[in-house]
Amino acid sequence: MSESPPPPSSQNAPDEALQARLQQLRDEFPEALLEERLSEAEMDFTVAPAALADFVDALRRLLLPPQHAFCDACGVERAEGIEAVYRLSLLMEPRRVTIRTLVPRNKALLPTLTHLYKGALWAERELAEMFGVHFEGHPDLRHLLLPEDWQGYPLRKDYEVPRAHPYLAPDPLREAPERVLGAEAAAEDANS
Repeated sequence: MSESPPPPSSQNAPDEALQARLQQLRDEFPEALLEERLSEAEMDFTVAPAALADFVDALRRLLLPPQHAFCDACGVERAEGIEAVYRLSLLMEPRRVTIRTLVPRNKALLPTLTHLYKGALWAERELAEMFGVHFEGHPDLRHLLLPEDWQGYPLRKDYEVPRAHPYLAPDPLREAPERVLGAEAAAEDANS
């Protein structure tokens, strides 16, 4: 008994519609869309740095449902430069969307996504502070985790920890509480 092909079902329609919208995205960014990896669980795009904000705006318009959310952004230091990775979540589907872009270490400049996602405000501040990526158009690039006078980008591999920085000085209360509090107070503090 031979198997006959299954009848066309309505399950193929969403895949065809998705493919058509993906093709629109490819047509709109023929040079800027550098790579795409698609699976049941994830859509992963690599785009040129200058086209990041325009690509994400088109992605929202053409491909993403209204029920999606900005998850996070992070940085990864690669041999070729600093990679910014943005993650979006589709709330009604078990699929995640990742957008990657790679900037040179010595000219780490990207357009901001804060006008598209308010959640990008802090994530981009952290990327700027920890990796030295500057975001054009970001409304507030003050330091998020470190003091404003901090020098360097701590998550870059070539970063050297400043040994004499006052924020990195040993904490005598943590290392030898009996010297700071006195022996009786330190023992009392340890017992409580």
